[in-house]
Amino acid sequence: MDIKKRQIFIFLSLMIFLILIFIQLTLSLEIKMSKDSYQPRETLQAEISGNFISLKSENIMIYKENKVHSEPIIQGLTKQDRVYYYYAVLPNQEGNFSLRIENAEYIKSGDIVSDTIIKNFTIKQTNESSQSINPGFIFTKKDFSIKVKALNKDQDISISFENYTYNIFLFEEFEELVPFSIAGITTKKSILKIGNYNIPVFIVNNITENITNQSSPISQIDFSIDNLNAIIFTNRTYFFSFYLENTGEANLTNINLTNSFNATIIPSKIDSLKTQEKAQVNLTIFIKEKQKKNISGEITAKIENYSFSIPVYFEITENLSKVTLPGINNTNTLSCKNIGKICLEDEECKGQLTPSLEAACCIGECVKKKTSSSGNWIYGVIILIIVLAVVGFVFWKYKQKNPRSKTMDEIVKQKVDLKKINRNRPGHVEEDEGEY
Repeated sequence: MDIKKRQIFIFLSLMIFLILIFIQLTLSLEIKMSKDSYQPRETLQAEISGNFISLKSENIMIYKENKVHSEPIIQGLTKQDRVYYYYAVLPNQEGNFSLRIENAEYIKSGDIVSDTIIKNFTIKQTNESSQSINPGFIFTKKDFSIKVKALNKDQDISISFENYTYNIFLFEEFEELVPFSIAGITTKKSILKIGNYNIPVFIVNNITENITNQSSPISQIDFSIDNLNAIIFTNRTYFFSFYLENTGEANLTNINLTNSFNATIIPSKIDSLKTQEKAQVNLTIFIKEKQKKNISGEITAKIENYSFSIPVYFEITENLSKVTLPGINNTNTLSCKNIGKICLEDEECKGQLTPSLEAACCIGECVKKKTSSSGNWIYGVIILIIVLAVVGFVFWKYKQKNPRSKTMDEIVKQKVDLKKINRNRPGHVEEDEGEY
């Protein structure tokens, strides 16, 4: 019985795990419209979420049946907090339509694809009152206005923004430019309600009412690149460089840099970045030989309650000729020998570092790293000890092979001692030394 329970538990756990993965993959890319059926000339609003590498307004098309709508469409697109907000004033036609995202690269199951994404909707004339608004979202740092037009009939339209609620009356086909103020609003995002529309309002500079009526400064960081994409080979270290720029109105401090794919970022923290000032950021990643799956993630710069990020995607290839790094389009230019030189461990680059096939490539000069005076003193003492030891050893070996010559007194004394020894031996006969 216990074995069966264990098997059932394992089976249910596996099913839940697979369902969660399926849900995650399903929700990784989504187009959420305000509704599925519209009247002619109404404003379509959509929120688009997903792992897009790049998405621009020209990638989003309005189709009728299977043909692109020929008339110009008033539309807009903005990205806020990883969500794309899109709006379009629909044509004065009825039929089956679709919103299509074409030629936009996004990550699906770990791969970069550009498949067409389709969201169907209908346009049908009814007797119900409706409005047209323009624009369908607001991104501002000052007071703004929105065009509101009554369709089908005269209307009493309700408007609600922050703590203010009021009505405006519009005759059929009459358009009015309605002004709004952001004074006193302290939130980054707000919702403006006009009739049946919920219009997102993104305020990049919160204005506070005070004596001087001055606005608080904006915190804004821009990456020098929109994304970081590369085709890379395994068992190699890759180096990438980009810049962060303070494009806001205030000096920034304590900017933390992180990534979600186990790379090394230097510096990981920028203590200070003045307005309009740039800071170079270097990213290094080692690709293990066993790495088979593509790598995706993001680089994030965070300051206080704000975060700014760019997507990252590394495609793993087993063909060295297919390696492609940012700004490099052929294998010949991948080698550092064609653009610069690789500095040794005891050298540093006096110039610009750039990615290459081998490693970080120095466009400039490689110079010896400076060592401290204390380090030089220690090295000097060690070298002196080694020299003295070698000299002592050589002198000792020399003395062993070349003993000093004896003096005359030592030679005479040696002969006398030898004669004494010989006299004491048995049978010794002393020879006549003769006359000198």
